[in-house]
Amino acid sequence: VVMFVGKTRVQGDNADPGGTVSLWLDLDGQRVGNTAIQQLATPSSVSQRTVSASYLAAGSAALGPSTHRIRLYARVDGQFKHLSMVKDLPLLWFD
Repeated sequence: VVMFVGKTRVQGDNADPGGTVSLWLDLDGQRVGNTAIQQLATPSSVSQRTVSASYLAAGSAALGPSTHRIRLYARVDGQFKHLSMVKDLPLLWFD
């Protein structure tokens, strides 16, 4: 049983009209778990938000003995000029 969690903080500024930020995990080339989507819109783009995605590999989805690759992806759509994403907690896992 393994749990993967990826997190980031996103923040725009007053010059950012807005859009969406998406965050997801990829395990061995396959998208897994939830896709986190956070909308930012003016005038509240300056408010900082935490976005997280997670995946529990257990039961029939348990990982077999082998080398596995887990990646955390982020995508930004919209009209941003100064959006920042902080990787202060990029990926956690436990078994």
